[in-house]
Amino acid sequence: MDRVALERMLILFVSLAFLMIFIQVTMYHYRQNFQRIDPHEELVEAWRQE
Repeated sequence: MDRVALERMLILFVSLAFLMIFIQVTMYHYRQNFQRIDPHEELVEAWRQE
């Protein structure tokens, strides 16, 4: 393999790594945003217990 092919493989690998990290972070935030219907549910429960 020559140097150009090695550089292209490295660029491809790094690009795929960044893409996978972006997808993982996006899915984590998407899942976190829709975990609860009411965002103040925990505050209301804490207030009722006092």
